[in-house]
Amino acid sequence: PETPALRQLAEGLGSGCAAAITFAGSIYDPVELDAILRRCGAAIHPLAMGLSINTAFSYGLQVIACGDDRRHMPEFWIWQDGITGMGIPAPRGREALAIPAIAAALQRLDALSCDDYARMAHAAYAAVAPLTTKGMAERVGALCRSLLGLPP
Repeated sequence: PETPALRQLAEGLGSGCAAAITFAGSIYDPVELDAILRRCGAAIHPLAMGLSINTAFSYGLQVIACGDDRRHMPEFWIWQDGITGMGIPAPRGREALAIPAIAAALQRLDALSCDDYARMAHAAYAAVAPLTTKGMAERVGALCRSLLGLPP
C-alpha cells in the first residue's frame, strides 16, 4: 500500500533514479525473485531487515540499510557498513528523512571502481556462503556428534 508514496519519493532523487528503482515488495516465487535480483546493483532496506539480507548477499548485492542494529532481525549480524553495504540514518517514525542518505549511498556505490565494487560484492557473497542449508545442517550434525562423543 505504500508503493505510490515510495514512487513519489523516488522521483525526488533526480537523475532518472525512479525509473531504475524496482519496488519489489514480498516475492516468494524463486524464479521471479531471481529475475529481479540479477538486474539489481543493490538492495535497499530503510527499515528492519531479516532473512532477505541473506538472499541479497547470495547475489553479491550491496545492502543499503539503516545502520541501527536494534531495528533488525538477528540475520543483520552479517552486514558490515562499508564492507557488505552502506549504512544510512533512518530515525524511527521519520524514515522519509533517509531518502537523501539513500541517494548519497547509491551515488557512492556508482562511483566505486570496478575492483572496489567486486571486492564488496565478494565480501557480501562470502558473508552468506556458510549460511546455506547444507552448511548449517553439517554444523548441526557436527555439534550433535560432538555432544554424543562421536567422531567427526
